[in-house]
Amino acid sequence: MGKEKASDICQEAIKKFPNTTGAANCLILLDDMIKPSLSIQTEIATTAEKPSLGLIKWKNYNKVWFRLIAIDYKEYQELSWRVPIADLATKLIKLPALENWSIDLPDESDLQQHTTEFKIPALQNGFYILLASGNKDFSGKDHQLAWTNLWITNLTFIHKKLESGGVEFFCSRPHKGHTKIRS
Repeated sequence: MGKEKASDICQEAIKKFPNTTGAANCLILLDDMIKPSLSIQTEIATTAEKPSLGLIKWKNYNKVWFRLIAIDYKEYQELSWRVPIADLATKLIKLPALENWSIDLPDESDLQQHTTEFKIPALQNGFYILLASGNKDFSGKDHQLAWTNLWITNLTFIHKKLESGGVEFFCSRPHKGHTKIRS
């Protein structure tokens, strides 16, 4: 049974049996089905000066706005340790945006969660926060705010555990062909 059918059944049960435990449970279930949800995900680190992809999961939105913020990593760490998560969101929204854009999402109207990839513009080396909201002004009222952090770098590394118990690291700049080995 699809969520649309479940929604219809819940609404009918609430009308037929008001003020019952079943109606209360249907209200909770119905609220969960119609409540918008939003989350984003990126790679921890991506290559500089090349567009990359992020992943968005949403329910009951047809447009999402993005705001990209360049921030010093230490500043972000200090900020995120000092304030509660709700206050952190408010502070992040107030930081100056490097880029703003939006994407239209398919209007499925089926109460289901959907997933798709989205393009992140090419960026210079550094640390960034990517915010997403179902509201153009990023206010939390009636809309969720999602964010993730990402590094942009031209370095990559691979590590392997040695039989002797040590660890060997291969660090390279893949586009330049330079490799350094540390253990």
